[in-house]
Amino acid sequence: MQKFTKIFILFLFIGALLSSCQKDINKYQKISITKWKPNVSIPFAKTTITFRDIIGNDSSIATNSDSSLVYVYHKNSVFSISADSLLQFSPQLSQQYSFSLGAIHFDDFSDSIKVAVYDILKYFNPQTADTLKKYNKTQNIFPPFQITNEFTLNMPEISFYKSLKFSKGTLEIGATNELPVTINTISYDLIDVDNNQVLKSIIINNLTPGATNTVVINLAGKTLGNKFKLVAHAFSSNGSYPNKVLIDLSKGLSFKFGTHNLTTVSGIAKITRQLAFSTSKVLDIDTKDGERLYKATLAAGKIDYTVQSSLNVGIQAQLVLLSALTDHQIPEQNFSIQANSSINDSWDLSNTIFDLTKDNLQKFNRLPVKLSVSLNPTNSLVAFDSSNRITATFKINRIKLSSAEGYLGKQKYQIDNGGFSFNLGFLNKISGSLEFSNPQLVLHYQNNFGIPIKAKLNFKAIKKDSEKSQNLNYDSVAFKYPKTAGQTVNDSIEVNKDNSSIVDFLALLPDTINYSGGFITNPDGLATNFISQNDVFSASADIKIPFSFKTPGISFADTVGFVSISPNDLPANSGSIIASVSNGFPFDISIGLIFPDSITGKTLRVLNLGTIHSANLNSMGAIKAPAISVIKVTIPAGFINDIQKANKLIVNVTVATFNHGTVPVQIFSDDKVKVTLGIRANINP
Repeated sequence: MQKFTKIFILFLFIGALLSSCQKDINKYQKISITKWKPNVSIPFAKTTITFRDIIGNDSSIATNSDSSLVYVYHKNSVFSISADSLLQFSPQLSQQYSFSLGAIHFDDFSDSIKVAVYDILKYFNPQTADTLKKYNKTQNIFPPFQITNEFTLNMPEISFYKSLKFSKGTLEIGATNELPVTINTISYDLIDVDNNQVLKSIIINNLTPGATNTVVINLAGKTLGNKFKLVAHAFSSNGSYPNKVLIDLSKGLSFKFGTHNLTTVSGIAKITRQLAFSTSKVLDIDTKDGERLYKATLAAGKIDYTVQSSLNVGIQAQLVLLSALTDHQIPEQNFSIQANSSINDSWDLSNTIFDLTKDNLQKFNRLPVKLSVSLNPTNSLVAFDSSNRITATFKINRIKLSSAEGYLGKQKYQIDNGGFSFNLGFLNKISGSLEFSNPQLVLHYQNNFGIPIKAKLNFKAIKKDSEKSQNLNYDSVAFKYPKTAGQTVNDSIEVNKDNSSIVDFLALLPDTINYSGGFITNPDGLATNFISQNDVFSASADIKIPFSFKTPGISFADTVGFVSISPNDLPANSGSIIASVSNGFPFDISIGLIFPDSITGKTLRVLNLGTIHSANLNSMGAIKAPAISVIKVTIPAGFINDIQKANKLIVNVTVATFNHGTVPVQIFSDDKVKVTLGIRANINP
């Protein structure tokens, strides 16, 4: 019984080779077996094999609704473009301010001084002075008087300055008559003591009791000290005769002086808090390559600033970005600089949103800012001059955008080189010329960028063992993009035989596909773009190869295990295997078997199983009817004995499509071949 089992296995194995060199004999379920009868000529086995039986459960081979087969290779993340690469450009802004201190303002101030008659009696006629003393505090006739010598009134020293040069302002002096009689004449000089100059010579006539005479002095262009005096040259009255009046020697003349709108260009003074400089400007953002930014958000960025002050007073400065928002507030930076010093610092603008469309003359790349400088108050006198200068430089630096809206320019970028292994399954074992009829490479992409992009993608197929390569030769492609922020475009691009060299590309049966390339933004010029740092462009690829091809001859080899059979198991010295094959496959099949020595590898025996002819096809490559082929394989004398040293079997299969490979054929999963096996043996006596 054991010898018949081994004989069965041998012929079953050969029959299986005729259907599929890759099936394990233990999985061969479709053979119907007659009982072995030790006759000279006997039928042996029948089987029907579909193409799906041959390819097995290869998940990469799909069956279409019409039973046609297609090989599908999917590759995730063939390439991607990050938003960072498109947000790499750094808008530049640099602004320098240089200004002089300018005029210093002082608050209005006032003071007063009084001269009583009693204090100047010594300048009166002695008889008049005696009369006035006698009737002081009584009702009587006020005698006429006039001074015989000039007298001086020292005004209170002004404390808030020592010396000032005025560019604007007035000094008012009011003289009020407190006496009960009309003063006929008052003549006096207002003198700047420090500079020994007469500011004003004043003559007042007929100043009635209680009346005030005011004189205004223009201070523009004058330099004044802080000490003043009045020098009276004339002071006279006709008295009250015949009327009696109250004589009160504590009364006399009062002088009130005050300043208005004081503006100075230099001096020594106590400085009050005041605005020294303020300007609003619209700054131009330099984008170098013609980009037009409408709005931009910074993921990171700083304004570096340097301020140098030659003032003897400290300053407080404020920079305001008028069309920006940080945490829903208009951002401002405040900084202090001590007298005669400088500062170098930076202002962090991370997460700041800029609106660069606020200039009516240009609705892009324009940033309105305001800079103001205030003087800090001083507790002591300091020297100042309007020519003292402050210089400031502000520069946007270390910018990284997190989003942008506008025209981002026509920029060129490179796609990082990459590659992936391309596994064609059983096709990897094929050698020879194979031309697929309608292969496709479908590039699926997801695009969040609101930017027109045109890309040139270079795919190269590489066959490592032959060191051959083939370019896909696909032209540039424009990707669809969203028209509204927040949208995503999902679309695909088909590369086929009409727009590329994909037929030659896949005919190479590559094991590696490399890719490279580049892309350009806004290829047609000016457009409104938008992008944020979370946006992405990513692409995956499906390579679809329908089992529609033509070939003058391809071959593949496989090695399978072999069950040894001894001469005792098969008492025949020679014989033959006869196969009747109904071939529903659209190609010729030739099979050869090689039995190598298990130790030396030397070929022990070779069996050529002949050619199974292709099914009959029409001009379009469709199967009209199966073709019947009868194959006779002679097993020579000594064959069983020779193959004892073999523990494996090499199967060579050659396939050629209809009409010497000139007509493309298509394979369906239900294409089938029917095989009937018989043996004819010369039994050993």
